[in-house]
Amino acid sequence: MPDHAIASKWIAIAASAILVLSFAAPAAGPESLANLVSRYFDEAFLLKSAEYHRFNLILFLVQTCVLLTALSVFTHGRLGKWSRLALILSRGRLWPARAVILSMAHITLGLLRLPFSIVRYYHAYAYQLRDDSLAIYLFDWLKGFLIVWLMVIVVGLIILDLYARFPRWWTVLATFATGFLAAGYVLLSPLIVDPLFYEFHPLEDPVLKQRIFDLSSCADLEIGEILVADASRHSQTVNAYVNGIGRTARIVLYDTLLQKFTPDEIAIVLAHEIGHWTRGHIPKALLLGILGILIALLIADRVLGLCVRNHFRGITTRHDPALALPGYALYVVLTLAALLPGNAISRHMEAEADRAALELTGDPDTFVQTKVRIAHANLSDVLPPAWVEFALFTHPSIARRIWMAENFRNHRNRGAESCSEDPDR
Repeated sequence: MPDHAIASKWIAIAASAILVLSFAAPAAGPESLANLVSRYFDEAFLLKSAEYHRFNLILFLVQTCVLLTALSVFTHGRLGKWSRLALILSRGRLWPARAVILSMAHITLGLLRLPFSIVRYYHAYAYQLRDDSLAIYLFDWLKGFLIVWLMVIVVGLIILDLYARFPRWWTVLATFATGFLAAGYVLLSPLIVDPLFYEFHPLEDPVLKQRIFDLSSCADLEIGEILVADASRHSQTVNAYVNGIGRTARIVLYDTLLQKFTPDEIAIVLAHEIGHWTRGHIPKALLLGILGILIALLIADRVLGLCVRNHFRGITTRHDPALALPGYALYVVLTLAALLPGNAISRHMEAEADRAALELTGDPDTFVQTKVRIAHANLSDVLPPAWVEFALFTHPSIARRIWMAENFRNHRNRGAESCSEDPDR
């Protein structure tokens, strides 16, 4: 049996096991979480949410298996053919040849992802979570695809060139180079990338402006820009986020949040985003990301070294442009593997921001009310299977966030006042 067929068989077996687990895995956390969910959410919502997210989970797993199978097929052919074709197209120039191979691989996987993205769009549309046209959705998809393609080309060419030129120190040099690019992306994406998907305008509501001033004063924080994104032309889901560093740092609110939620509820959301700011989560995430890049490059050093030493599929030297293909395959695999630690770190930071919001507002009841309303607006999976939350969730489940707020309410000092309640502030 061909190597790629064997690999595909094991991918299919793993996928089948995961699908079984997705139906059989117990709910996350203690039994009290299930009781909590039944107090705040009715059975009809829970069934609808479970149906929506189960389909998305199966779609994600099938897509992952398709992509991994494609990568297995790519890397089990004669990679020397890729080199010759790329060198012919680039007229013998090494950097363009690598760019050709990276582009072919990225475009192929993008085309494989596209049908899944379209199905995902129609699925969200059927549940009234999207109300934009397919044309608008596909245009946004194309913009995202081209942004990632540009990043793959730039970072991939730098890494492959350093690997070829500096056998002993390339991992360190590549970590500095990609870390610098990552910092530049975090700094500039609010100004360059975000406007490609949304239009922004400053928050104008005077009541909310005063609430933000009060919250930021309590946190001893000089707040940056508060912007509103026109998310309603894409979907009816609600969200807010903080991004950028230094002068580009800002809090962004979806206009759907302003339309559907009360000032007190929006203040809870803002307090959560201020919590990210006061805890320094963006620079911490950037530093942890750079550490992850170093670990990935050390793994790449071993894998690419084995490819060269063993003349894998015709690769003979560190300069061979065909190394771009196993390098790209490794990038995809490591990106999937990084979901586990990356999501664990993200959940920890989100829980810290929730705690900061509770301490800042001293209002666990409105916090709970806000989370329940967000869950309904976004059709959230409020209590997913344990393995799903562990592997795929960037935030703690809604049930855990409500449980935290109830614990805060039950265990806080009864005589204590929040900063926002202190008349001397």
